[in-house]
Amino acid sequence: MKKALSLILALVLCLSLCACGSTASIEEALQGKWVAESGDGGIYTFSNGRFTCETVISGLNLGVKEGGYKISNNVIKLSYDNGVKSELEITYENGTLSIDGLVEQSRIDKALQGKWTEDKDYGTYTCYIFDNGRFSAETVAIGINLGIDEGSYEILGKVIILRFDDGTGWELNYTYENDTLTLDDLAKE
Repeated sequence: MKKALSLILALVLCLSLCACGSTASIEEALQGKWVAESGDGGIYTFSNGRFTCETVISGLNLGVKEGGYKISNNVIKLSYDNGVKSELEITYENGTLSIDGLVEQSRIDKALQGKWTEDKDYGTYTCYIFDNGRFSAETVAIGINLGIDEGSYEILGKVIILRFDDGTGWELNYTYENDTLTLDDLAKE
């Protein structure tokens, strides 16, 4: 009877550990860039026990701090190289990592892919097509195509920086909440 009870207890313990996710699974899901969900803030990049935190306000990078991290229970413990310590609360369910106040940049990039169009009410509008780090912008006035410009984009804080191939640039503000991307003045088609 004791062996059966011990076996059942061990099985329950194993199943509970599987449900929570192993540190290795969380570590793997953590790798990459994470940005602040709302307002200006940091862009955290995690890689093999080290991290950087870029402070970004209105698309301007104000500096980078570095340090190490450890995953413990439902927390990422950050130890900055300058001695400051902080924590990020996490949840890991069904193979998906969530960090309180941050969103994985690849989720934003995935939601951005495709065609976005300005309001067509005024007769002149621009259609943006985003595709894996590149974009094209087609301007149309009264049904006439005025040209297509192309370039690259970068997600920085709460703005998407558009860098046209001719050297000019533009910013698009965005919000990302509840797995939904919203771009100011643009609608996804």
